[in-house]
Amino acid sequence: MAMFSLFLKDTAIDWYDMLAGDVKKNWEALKNEFHSYFGKSPLDIFLADETVFTRTQRPGEKVRDYVAQMQKLARKILKLQHDLMLWTILRGLRPQIKAAVMRQKNSIKTVTDLLQLAKLAESARLGGEDVMDGDSKMAELRDVVRAGREEVQQLTARMAGMSVSVTQRRSPTPERRLPRKAFREPITTLGNHQDSGL
Repeated sequence: MAMFSLFLKDTAIDWYDMLAGDVKKNWEALKNEFHSYFGKSPLDIFLADETVFTRTQRPGEKVRDYVAQMQKLARKILKLQHDLMLWTILRGLRPQIKAAVMRQKNSIKTVTDLLQLAKLAESARLGGEDVMDGDSKMAELRDVVRAGREEVQQLTARMAGMSVSVTQRRSPTPERRLPRKAFREPITTLGNHQDSGL
């Protein structure tokens, strides 16, 4: 009891000075007052700047470190459902890693499953955009734009081909139907002679 006040500073000293004399003499009452005043309530944890619902994988942060931090933050929330925990971890992964993991989402049953898939994507250098220098980022951006442009050109050509084939399949209307010729056109040969047969 005598040592307790020696470790207080700033607002804690002001708080201690305002306590009633009987609270300062009762160890259990003093501890309870201290925890209720300075301890975090469930609402404080939920409204904190960084929670399991707001945390994302930081640039340069390994997947295993991110998942460990998410599990630590999840422990602050009582009875967080397992499926919700998996979703919050997945949501915070870097986009390329998340996309790779999402392709195999049916095989994810546990946090360990998710971690293994994310580490595999990380080892394949997905999500490593934060460690690139400026030139590498520009080169990657050019590749993405070029690939997108080619895809648009292919799609445009395919659409043009579809519209031509649709118009060719239509039969002409009776008014536009040309009369059939009952004779063959003369065939021009290399010597510029015409075939005399019908």
